[in-house]
Amino acid sequence: MKYFGAGLNDNQARKALIINVKGIRIAFLGYIMKFYPDFHSKRKRAGCPSYMSYKSKHYYPGVNDIDRTTRFYFKRDIKKIKGKYDIVIVSIHFGKEYMPFPSEYQKIAARKAIDAGATLVLGHHPHVIQKFERYKKGVIFYSLGNLIFPSYFVDPYSMIAEIRLTNYGIRKIKIHPLVYKNRHDFNLGIDDYVMFMPSIPRGNWLEGYKYMLKERGMNMI
Repeated sequence: MKYFGAGLNDNQARKALIINVKGIRIAFLGYIMKFYPDFHSKRKRAGCPSYMSYKSKHYYPGVNDIDRTTRFYFKRDIKKIKGKYDIVIVSIHFGKEYMPFPSEYQKIAARKAIDAGATLVLGHHPHVIQKFERYKKGVIFYSLGNLIFPSYFVDPYSMIAEIRLTNYGIRKIKIHPLVYKNRHDFNLGIDDYVMFMPSIPRGNWLEGYKYMLKERGMNMI
């Protein structure tokens, strides 16, 4: 199985995954924010790479916030590969869980990745859909939401982003909306059971989906 964004040490974790699709050379890079416990890869420790510098080695609320002293490590990673490949896709595990709008640090970090040469930024961790936007010549999905991840706490909306690429960038994006039952059924009496049934929204479900996108500052593209 091909993978990226993790490794037995920091050099391995930062290594791009390269695939070639119909002559389009695509590079994938993956990163993760600071958590407790610390999942970050080190020179001699397995894990996932950090995308930025931190004021402390320890986790505390607000440790992922960004200021003028913050250094973005993905800049050097993107710079190493930008001229060699047609498309650079950056995946970042960041944001606050269950929040329908991106945090300020998500916006800053994702846009810095585009500024550094990324074509596309794919965000995940909040478990709900957050806004997606065109920024300069790139596109940012701040949070794709859940797909195969049943949860007791999130809204029933999900999506699949279909992204058509050329050798020069993004040609077309199409959003495939999904809804699913993700609420715990207390009548079953099984604490860890959630019915997961993704389906295409129609009727009132589709109208609710469109309202959700509008409320979060999006459209169907």
